[in-house]
Amino acid sequence: MSHKRRRHHRPARTKSGCGVNGIVSGLARRFGVGKGVVITGFVLGFIFAPLLTLLIGFGAWFWVRDPAEFESRMQGAADRARRAYQWTFGSRTPTDPSAEAVMADPVPEFPALRREFERLEERAGSLEQYVSSEEFRLQREFRHLDGAS
Repeated sequence: MSHKRRRHHRPARTKSGCGVNGIVSGLARRFGVGKGVVITGFVLGFIFAPLLTLLIGFGAWFWVRDPAEFESRMQGAADRARRAYQWTFGSRTPTDPSAEAVMADPVPEFPALRREFERLEERAGSLEQYVSSEEFRLQREFRHLDGAS
């Protein structure tokens, strides 16, 4: 009697990527950051606000599984909350035209924001270099002399 060893195979992964790796990859891709940043955010979240982080994790799982469905449900919930606010307080929710533009795409463009910060940092570095230069010191002394006479 021969016994064949049964091999335990891991189930094939689905294309939906609904595991932890799929959630991390989906969030990193959507926000334009590295996977390490997402993981670090969740670890820090679990340290400082575990319940909130758990809720965000479940939300991210649903969102990565089917982004369109999740976003339509969130929009429906926001509409219901807006109607409840209007019914309760009898007025419209305060809106700002610039806020409307932001809410059209609720996820900011992090790569564009990163480029803007890099540009501003470069500009600040140029200003810092100029302010600490000998030329700036001399021009300041000349202006002081012109003002004294």
